[in-house]
Amino acid sequence: MSTLAMTLYTLMWPLIVLAVMAVIGYAFFADWKKARETGQDII
Repeated sequence: MSTLAMTLYTLMWPLIVLAVMAVIGYAFFADWKKARETGQDII
């Protein structure tokens, strides 16, 4: 495997983790906002 391919493969995983964390964070804050508006607890 070439050095470039190995580098891109290695750098791909932090980007995937960042995307997953962004989706989870967005969903959490959307739920939090909705709970605050309706006066409900998140848990």
